[in-house]
Amino acid sequence: MRRLAPEQAVDEAPLKRPVPRDLRNFLGLHRVEVSGLAEDQVQRPAGDDFDAASSGFLKAFDRISGRHPLTRAAAALPFWRLSGLSPVEDVIEGASFAALVAVQDLPFLGFAPLGRHGRTIWRLGGTPSERLAHTLEAFRAGASDARAELRRLRHWRADL
Repeated sequence: MRRLAPEQAVDEAPLKRPVPRDLRNFLGLHRVEVSGLAEDQVQRPAGDDFDAASSGFLKAFDRISGRHPLTRAAAALPFWRLSGLSPVEDVIEGASFAALVAVQDLPFLGFAPLGRHGRTIWRLGGTPSERLAHTLEAFRAGASDARAELRRLRHWRADL
């Protein structure tokens, strides 16, 4: 992956990866005015409703733009859920956005590895401080699991 990153002089500050602003494109959705499903089967807003949900999410997210990326990632999860951008049971989309935000200042990482620990924070309640602590613990545990998996793969490759 490092070979795919843009070249950068040693004395330069690391490149900051932009946060996705076009959420329709981020989710791989095409613009449709109506979902084409019966009202009781619609799981995600469409057309102008999606644009309004996306705009609401980005406005809430922009209010915390000066915070640390891990804090912003922790806030992205409830913002995403409250905006209704994804179906209630679909946690991967909001978690993917949060995982990108968490490593925004780390251009050598594609995303923060939450793994199974991300499920513990999706519907987490409590105060913002409690949610932040749980989210940071999930990022820490996910990174530990990812490091252990990389170690396992390195040993497996050495045995070939």
